[in-house]
Amino acid sequence: MKRAFSSYDNRQHGQAVNFIDTWIKRQAKALASTRLYEPAQAERFLVRDIMELWFHWLRSSKLVRKEAALYSAITFFTGARAIEVSKLHIEDLYFEQSGNALICPIRESKTNVFKDIPERLVLCFRPDCPIDLKDLFYRIKGDRTHGRLFQACKNRRTLCYHYGRGAMELGWTRIPSGHSGRTTAITMGIAAGIPREDLEIMFRWASGSDMYRRYRSVN
Repeated sequence: MKRAFSSYDNRQHGQAVNFIDTWIKRQAKALASTRLYEPAQAERFLVRDIMELWFHWLRSSKLVRKEAALYSAITFFTGARAIEVSKLHIEDLYFEQSGNALICPIRESKTNVFKDIPERLVLCFRPDCPIDLKDLFYRIKGDRTHGRLFQACKNRRTLCYHYGRGAMELGWTRIPSGHSGRTTAITMGIAAGIPREDLEIMFRWASGSDMYRRYRSVN
């Protein structure tokens, strides 16, 4: 709106902008007086519960569901944004020296568009995990050496579709969303008492972000 005012002529537009801001606040207050509104947040899930869905997907012969299981697991175990996971490229990925973790460099992220700092997801392969994620990764990768890792479950929208279908097939009353993995990881980290600075680094929040406070408040 400011650009539109400025492109028209050189008159001062501050007063018009203030008028619009005041009008918006009045409308918001009027709406708040008629009904309760609270910001929605993605559903959180216990790991054992979400694993029920992963096992359900892995029993299917469809590639898209096997990809959905790994896609979802990465978001839950690394706290990644779903849109970031969809853009992982095979040629960027490599194993940690002992082979117990997959390092996943991120090409672009919400708070680091220009890649001022390197960002990586670390998917650890734990022997006590009921799902062999390393084997699942190799099955999905196949003999490919480049390109996006996920070809069938190619983006957040596809993942959310299969979240909905899977939840319906299992008779769940709650449905995961693309942000459920990240929300679960963040709240588990807070509940476990992990220092705030470590959480800010792991979840790659911008410096001075109030996300830690917001997640703790809402949950």
